[in-house]
Amino acid sequence: MRFVNTTSLKFREVFEMEPQKSKKGYSILSHRWTLPEDEITYADVGSIGSDIKAKAGYAKFSGACALAKREGYDLIWIDTCCIKKTDSAELEEAIKLMYRWYSMAKLCIAYLQDVHSAA
Repeated sequence: MRFVNTTSLKFREVFEMEPQKSKKGYSILSHRWTLPEDEITYADVGSIGSDIKAKAGYAKFSGACALAKREGYDLIWIDTCCIKKTDSAELEEAIKLMYRWYSMAKLCIAYLQDVHSAA
């Protein structure tokens, strides 16, 4: 399973049960996808520069990482970038296991793009 490290914003590969053995476990982002070109992808995580930070989805990605870190989590799983969608076998496995991954997360962060704070 591939996670994003909430400090470095880089990938961390772990064995399937490793996060559950930790007291902390891992966090997960639940969200509604935006336009595909706005989302942070697997390829983007490997090369975060000013062009990636300019994407509309970067605030969601970095904000979820920051919140998870503040809550004490070193790892977060985000479907838009933790799945290598160009690898059909990986994509198929992820689709089959996604419910399990959500149920095993210790913290689920819900990103509600259409909810605005009161002024």
